[in-house]
Amino acid sequence: SAASDVYKRQNLNEMFEMYLRSKKKLSSKTKAKYRQLWKLHVAESPLGLMAPGKMKKANIQHFYAGLSDEGLSDTTIRMYHNNLIQPTLVYAVDNDLLRKNPAKGCLDGYTDYKKRNALTREEQRIFLDFVKNSKYYNVYLPMLQIMIGTACRIGEISGLTWEDVDMKKREIHILSLIHISEPTRQEAIS
Repeated sequence: SAASDVYKRQNLNEMFEMYLRSKKKLSSKTKAKYRQLWKLHVAESPLGLMAPGKMKKANIQHFYAGLSDEGLSDTTIRMYHNNLIQPTLVYAVDNDLLRKNPAKGCLDGYTDYKKRNALTREEQRIFLDFVKNSKYYNVYLPMLQIMIGTACRIGEISGLTWEDVDMKKREIHILSLIHISEPTRQEAIS
């Protein structure tokens, strides 16, 4: 049909926007983060400007190799694949806009993933004792105690205000911090 031909001529950037708009359960903050990440490395790349129907596995592998050459870690490249590129192309396949997903199998070789082990209670005690006895005691100890006690990340802890703390209920309300840069004057005009 003519409508599906229009969709098939879209580039990956446009397909990504269609995919994001279809994800009603993703929070607006997550969508903003994904858009920022997309803009950072994909939007102006040959891959972002390419029509998915013309895309080959080699194009995606070349894109990932470029990210690696720029110094991005294998973990970050996997994040781009698993959260941005792969789901966009799965969306295209699921909606008959693409016959097969060229991103399938493109992560071979990006395996520096290291299993993370949580600190044992004894390791936590040793770590906190070290900080208590350091010159950074007043600055870092309370933050590190909260992080260890709640399993929160640094961005979540650094965004806390007293409004997020309910001492009576013994609750902390966590909001993740996401930095979204303001558009430049030129971007705002166009």
